[in-house]
Amino acid sequence: MHETEPRTQLYTELLGGNEKTTSDIKDMTMNINRVKKKTQRLALKAQQLQRENDDRNNALRREKDTIIAHYHALKKKMAKLRNQKSEHLGTLVTNSLQCMETLRGYEQLGERILKTAELCRKLETEKEKVLPFYQSDPDA
Repeated sequence: MHETEPRTQLYTELLGGNEKTTSDIKDMTMNINRVKKKTQRLALKAQQLQRENDDRNNALRREKDTIIAHYHALKKKMAKLRNQKSEHLGTLVTNSLQCMETLRGYEQLGERILKTAELCRKLETEKEKVLPFYQSDPDA
């Protein structure tokens, strides 16, 4: 009895330690399971977010490509209009120069006519100078 009593006491202590260890293992197992579930939920959420981000990125990429295509189309249209307006301006300048040359010719012609009229006026007789002021009499 004397020899078994310390062993019994040791057994009882070990049994208590075993229960405590079993309880700790059970708590840790539950904690591990909870962490696993949380990890799985987070992994699923990460996958879902990844899919959503990929979809959003693809949509933005498509929108960017559409905007770039529209930009290039507008730039091409603007360059075409610029060329047309440049050609139109060139035509206007050419026509303006031709018009100015024609008007200078008309001006020179008018000056020559006036000079000729002045010379003719000097050479008119007194009767010819007064004649335009007489009314023509149909009975005379």
